[in-house]
Amino acid sequence: MLPRAMPALLLAILCESGVHAQQLPADAPPSQENAIGYASPEDALKALQAKPGVNIREENDWFLIDDASEKTLWSIATPRHAVYPTAVKRTLVQEKEKIDIRMQVLCGADKALCDDLVEQFRKVNAGLAESLNRKR
Repeated sequence: MLPRAMPALLLAILCESGVHAQQLPADAPPSQENAIGYASPEDALKALQAKPGVNIREENDWFLIDDASEKTLWSIATPRHAVYPTAVKRTLVQEKEKIDIRMQVLCGADKALCDDLVEQFRKVNAGLAESLNRKR
């Protein structure tokens, strides 16, 4: 079982840092659902801001969001960030005795920036998952 404090701890570790990346089509209809469960990063941010019990802070041109009830950590780019509009959703999952980080990305920047972003998150996620599982 994941400790209750784990999402907050992971948010602190992960904030400086994907596995399904999806480019946001320029003509995407507002109601389109996608990998992150919202039509756009802006819709995700609005919904999370309205959700009770969610902790949100802004750092390095990202909104860092800890939704402990869902064991989910969000990174949503602010308009000042090069990958705006982008949302990265990471969910902690325990499978048997192993903790895994499942990631979905909706990236509205150009493909090269999105690919770099996903690779950065993958590396951080892999290292963190390895560290968490070693401590068990």
